[in-house]
Amino acid sequence: MSEYLYELHLHTRVASACGRITPEEVVKLYTAMGYTGIFITEHFLNGNSSVDRSLPWAEKIDRYADGYRQVRAAAEGTGLDVFFGVEYHVGNAAEVLLYGITPEWLTDHEEIMSMGQTQVMDFFRANGILVYQAHPMRMRAYVPFISLFPYWVDGIESFNINNQPHENDFADDYAKRYSLPKICGSDLHGFGQGATAAFVSPIRFEAPTDVRKALETGETGMRIVKNPFVG
Repeated sequence: MSEYLYELHLHTRVASACGRITPEEVVKLYTAMGYTGIFITEHFLNGNSSVDRSLPWAEKIDRYADGYRQVRAAAEGTGLDVFFGVEYHVGNAAEVLLYGITPEWLTDHEEIMSMGQTQVMDFFRANGILVYQAHPMRMRAYVPFISLFPYWVDGIESFNINNQPHENDFADDYAKRYSLPKICGSDLHGFGQGATAAFVSPIRFEAPTDVRKALETGETGMRIVKNPFVG
């Protein structure tokens, strides 16, 4: 059976304020690790974004999508597939990963910024966008309390390589209790991160929403991949 490795959670220095990795370094790293494809999921404008909030909405979205476009340009000719995604802050430090969304759709829907937590997730899903809660059991000083949305998401990131083991264990148990599909991610911000968490798919993605198609096969998995540039 064929196996394809995907990164589902990745930030660059272009549009995420916490990102430190350049588009060229992203391509160098993930091609060296044998990945088939990656999703650029910059922090959105209501999260840890580096985009100037004073700009008009359409210009903000254009700047926000720059990370994705620059990585895609850097990947030309390498065989690495690059997809657009979003890490969207829904409130109380809770964040969701969005797949199947586009910059054009965002440009047309500024109203998402004024929607409540469950309202905006319902709106995304009604528009064919997949919603997976990122690191749902993360416990940090900036997280006032854990917010869970088992009935408003398509699944959860049950393993985040930057979480503590007990946080991932809690997330995995939560997914099992609510029968939530499970994805994984590296939440990568810098070239020097020691390892990544690859989502292993039995199919090669033709579209971002193939994340769900892969999960429906029942044959997905996870693989820890060591960064070959870190000793």
